[in-house]
Amino acid sequence: MQKSSEAAAQAERIGYRKGTAAALLNQGFGEMNQANYTAAFLTLHKAIAIFDELNDEPGRGQALYINGLIYMRIGDNNASLDALNQSLAIRRSVGDHKGEAACLSQLGYIFLQFGSLDQSFDYFQQGLAIERQINNKAGIGLSLMAMGMLEKKRERYAEAEAHLLESLRIRNELGETEGWLVSMNYVGELYLVQNRLDEAARCLDEAIVKAEQQMPPFPNSLCKLYTARAKVATGIHDHSQAIDYLEKALHQATVHNVKYQLHNIYQALVEVYKQKEDYRNALTNYEKYHQAKEEVINLEVITKLKNAELANQIEDERKKAEIHRLRNIELKNAYVQLEARQAQLIQSEKMASLGELTAGIAHEIQNPLNFVNNFSEVNRELIGELIDEADKRNIEAVKEIANAIMDNEERINRHGRRADAIVKNMMQHSQSGNEQKEWINMNGLCEEYLRLSYHGLRAKDKTFNSEFDTDFDESLDRVYVIPQAIGRALLNLFNNAFYAVNERKLKSNGPFNPKVLVATRKENKKAVIKVIDNGYGVPQNLVEKIFQPFFTTKPTGQGTGLGLSLSYDIITKGHGGTLSVRSTEKEGSEFMIELPIN
Repeated sequence: MQKSSEAAAQAERIGYRKGTAAALLNQGFGEMNQANYTAAFLTLHKAIAIFDELNDEPGRGQALYINGLIYMRIGDNNASLDALNQSLAIRRSVGDHKGEAACLSQLGYIFLQFGSLDQSFDYFQQGLAIERQINNKAGIGLSLMAMGMLEKKRERYAEAEAHLLESLRIRNELGETEGWLVSMNYVGELYLVQNRLDEAARCLDEAIVKAEQQMPPFPNSLCKLYTARAKVATGIHDHSQAIDYLEKALHQATVHNVKYQLHNIYQALVEVYKQKEDYRNALTNYEKYHQAKEEVINLEVITKLKNAELANQIEDERKKAEIHRLRNIELKNAYVQLEARQAQLIQSEKMASLGELTAGIAHEIQNPLNFVNNFSEVNRELIGELIDEADKRNIEAVKEIANAIMDNEERINRHGRRADAIVKNMMQHSQSGNEQKEWINMNGLCEEYLRLSYHGLRAKDKTFNSEFDTDFDESLDRVYVIPQAIGRALLNLFNNAFYAVNERKLKSNGPFNPKVLVATRKENKKAVIKVIDNGYGVPQNLVEKIFQPFFTTKPTGQGTGLGLSLSYDIITKGHGGTLSVRSTEKEGSEFMIELPIN
C-alpha cells in the first residue's frame, strides 16, 4: 500500500494522470483489505475523478467494483448492489470478461444475504460459466465454493458436495492454502449436516493438520475448523474431545482477536455441556455466548455508522479530511460511552431474557438507542456544515446536506418511537448500575416489583387477570442488599406465580379464582419473603430439580429454564440467603426467601 501511495505521488509529479489513477486504485484496494474503509473511500474518489476526466471506462468500472466491495463490508448491501451493477454494465460494454465474472459473483453473495436463493444461484452460475470460458482457475475455484455454499442452503447436498470437491481440487492445484482450508471447512460442515460424521472427521482433521503448520497462521480458518470438528465430536458424544477442540478455538480467537468467532464457539460449548448434563458449565458458557454476541452487535453497528456516514462526505478533499479527523474523535468518544452502557445492557439482557415480562429487552433497547445517539451526533455536524454552505450561498450543497439531515431525522424518529415504550416502562428496573449493596425498604421493593410483574403481564396479554395481595410485616425494617439483583429475583418468582395461576385458570372447567400472595416476616435476624400461589403446583418428583439451570416445567418455547436458577444464585451466592419451595400438586406453591439482616 505504501508503494502504491508513492507511485501515485510520483505519477502526479510528472503529470501522468492515468498512472496516478491506477496507483490510487491499488492504494484504495489495499486500504479496503486493511479495513480502513474511510481512507479507501477517499482514495477511490480521487481515482474515479481522474478516470472520469480521462473518459477511462475500464478504470471507472474497476473503481466502482472496489466501492461495491467496501459497501458490502460495512453492511450497506443496497449501496453495494448499485455500485456493482454499474461496474457490471461498464465491464460488459468494454468486454472485460474477468471483471464481469467478478461482479456476478459478488452480486450472488449479496442476494444470498438477502435470502433470494434463486437470484443468487443465477448470478453464481453466470459467473462460473464466464470463469470456465476464460479458464480463470482461481475464479473457477472461488465460484464453485460459492455454488457449494448455496446448494447446501437449498439442501441439495449431492450438488453441493460435487461443487465443493471440485473447488478443493482446483485450489489445491493452484497452491491456494487459505482458500483450500475454507473449502475444506465447508465440505466438513456439509458432511456434518448430513450426519456423515466419519467423513466429516477425516476431512476436518486433514485441514486442521495443514492449518496448524502454516506460519503465519490463519486464525479465522483455524477457529472455524476447530469448532466444526468439535461438533463432530459432540455428535458421537465424545465430550472430552469436543471441549478440547473448542478450547483450542477459544485460544486462537482470543490470541488473534477473532471476536466474530467467539459467540459460535461459546454456543458450541453450551451444546456440549448440555449433552453432558453439566448445566452449571452450560449456563456459564450461555452467558459468555450472549456477551460475545452483544459485542459483535455493537461492533457491527458502530462500524456501519462510522463508514456509512463518512462515505457521504466526498465533496471537498481538504474539508473531507478535516471532517474525517473530527468524526473519528467523536465516534471514539461515542464508542467509549457505548462500552460503558454495554456492560449494563448485557447484564440486563441476561436477566430480562429469562422472564416473561422482559424477554428480549436488552436487544430491543440497545439498537434503537445506538441509532438515535449516533444519528443525532451526525446531524449536529451536518447542521454546522449546512450553516457554512449557507454562508457561502452554495445552494446545491445546502440542499444535499438538508436531505441528509432529513433522512437521519426520519431514522431517529423511527428508532425513537420503537424505544419509547420500552425505555419509559423498563429502564428504571432493568439497568443494574454499579450493583452496590444498600439499605432498602424490603416491603416497598416487594410491592414495586409485584405491581411491575402484574401490569407487565397484563400489557402482554389483555385477557390475563389475577388477584394479588400483600401481607407485610411492618416491623421488617430496612435490609442491606443489592436492590437491582433482589428485584430481578423477585420478578422471576412473581412472574412464575402469575403464570402458574393463569395456567390453572385456562385449564379449569369450573369456577376458579387465581390469586398470588406476597408476605414478609422478620424472624431470627432474617428477612423472610414468601410468594404463595394457588396454581397447579409442582409434582414432588420435580421439586428437587426446580432450581437447576435449563430445567423448566413450561411448554417448549415458553421458558428457558434459567429464571429460578439465576434467582437462586442471586439469593444464595450474592446475598448469603436461602431460596426454598414447598408445593402441593393441584393446590399451589410457596417459594420462600430468607435473607440475613446485617
